[in-house]
Amino acid sequence: MWKIYRESHTPTRARAIAPLSCLRRAIADDRGTVTIELVLVTPVILFFILLLVQVMLLMTANHFVSYAAYAAARAAVVGVPADATADGGLGPNRLVTDEADPKFATIRQAAVHALWPISGRLASSGMGPNRMSTSLQRYYDTFDRPAPNWVDQLADDKFRYAEANTRLTFMHAEMHHPRGGRFAAIDGGRTLEIGTKGPITTRVEHDFGLTVPIVAGLFADGRLGDDRGGRYYTRIAARCTLNNEGILPTMPQAPSLPRVP
Repeated sequence: MWKIYRESHTPTRARAIAPLSCLRRAIADDRGTVTIELVLVTPVILFFILLLVQVMLLMTANHFVSYAAYAAARAAVVGVPADATADGGLGPNRLVTDEADPKFATIRQAAVHALWPISGRLASSGMGPNRMSTSLQRYYDTFDRPAPNWVDQLADDKFRYAEANTRLTFMHAEMHHPRGGRFAAIDGGRTLEIGTKGPITTRVEHDFGLTVPIVAGLFADGRLGDDRGGRYYTRIAARCTLNNEGILPTMPQAPSLPRVP
């Protein structure tokens, strides 16, 4: 009787236990675990790598914008004392905060030249090389060296981007409290008269293009139009204050005595 019962129930029991044992073996088997972990972790690692690259580019751009503000202030303290009446501008120690003023345009160009190395690209079809590629070509010609390919391929586009996305503002200090104050922007089109050794404060804003994929939107302040580069950007600003030199760079009068070699 027992023999008959065992023979009749053993196959059923074996069929019930077989899936459980297979499941236990599958759980205990660690083959392919490393591949699965790598697939799960790789997107996270890639995200943080891209994030680190974008932060490093932003830190570099911040240094360049700070230098551009200094370059604009330096150009102002030596350019404002000049007499620009022959070019349609104002006399010494006066300027108009507008692009039409030759002094203001020169000061802004100083900031643009400082920012073009970190700028994006703004192509313009139908235009020949501008002054940036021409100046770089002359530089290499001076040393009898061939200019690299990027001079013709990148220099003009990067310079156009810097011109389209850089703004210059003059500022003045407003004292609201004996212990402090703030800087306020001077409206465009105003005529400034700056005395000798008077402070000149320049503020430079640059819309830095964000080029790292996936993480660019995390730092974006907006999106540029196609006429300004067509990409995400973050606005970086810096200011610098220097004292106006205020004295025309005149040479001393030549002596009347003949020079003896």
